[in-house]
Amino acid sequence: MANPAHDHQAPFAYGDVVIGNDDFDRYKNELQIVLTAHEDSRKNKVGQIAKEEQILLPFIQPWTKFKLKRK
Repeated sequence: MANPAHDHQAPFAYGDVVIGNDDFDRYKNELQIVLTAHEDSRKNKVGQIAKEEQILLPFIQPWTKFKLKRK
């Protein structure tokens, strides 16, 4: 599935939801939640965790399952 680069010009902030784009090789289409602000043109911003819900982020560990719900 093609996933061209877009929405990656501004630095990603804590709580942003990003997906690896076509330039991210084997991590293409992988969903990530930003925990440390950074810039990376290989990722596309697709959303953001609501500020009032960000207190839950420290409880999500690598490889744990969770659900995202639209507010």
